[in-house]
Amino acid sequence: MVYRLPESAKLEKEVEIIARVKNHGHIKLEGDYQGKNSRLIIYCPKHNIIAETTYTNYKRSRTGLTCCGKQQVSCKLKGRVYNEDTIEKMRTASLNRPPRGGSEARYWRKTNSYIQWRKEIFRLWHFECSITGRRNSETELVAVDKFLRVS
Repeated sequence: MVYRLPESAKLEKEVEIIARVKNHGHIKLEGDYQGKNSRLIIYCPKHNIIAETTYTNYKRSRTGLTCCGKQQVSCKLKGRVYNEDTIEKMRTASLNRPPRGGSEARYWRKTNSYIQWRKEIFRLWHFECSITGRRNSETELVAVDKFLRVS
């Protein structure tokens, strides 16, 4: 025997979610509650985003949509100041993090060893191009190891 949710319970859940949608300042575009994994499409006028989620995920989240959650985190972190000791600890921790798996990094230019090597090359050459001799910002220079294939 398959358990089916009574229509009154479905309506109750639908009303609860609509109240949350209005509370978050979102607009429900599409979706009917049939079960906890029913599709729900929401429009966020604050971020001008149409998001697809489920009734359960929308109900469980504090902000409703990920765009609003990211903004909330951003507001909490804005203006945060770290002392030198904390910055040094974060730097050391990032360099000592184990690789995420696989034999090679997916994006080898984002590995800590490459980033440190690149910074050292720029520092040794005083941020100056070895070919033209022009001084540029770090973003305009390219560090090339003779053993690396650069595409």
